[in-house]
Amino acid sequence: MYKNEVVAIKKVIKRNDNTNELEREILAMQQCRSQYLLHLVGVSELNTHEVKLVLHYMDGGDLQLYLVKKRKNVATQQ
Repeated sequence: MYKNEVVAIKKVIKRNDNTNELEREILAMQQCRSQYLLHLVGVSELNTHEVKLVLHYMDGGDLQLYLVKKRKNVATQQ
């Protein structure tokens, strides 16, 4: 919970080969505002090897699970 809102925490292990990619992802999520994209609520421990992104919680599961269900013609929450 963050400010009375359910959130999800995405843990990312920072390595030498993904630092720039992670920084670009954070910047893009801060700049892009769309009803179709997850909103980045915050970032924690940016200067450590395990960065945590705080995101809005998706109660229907992640995109991969949704796509698998659609491919199998299984009902999905809308």
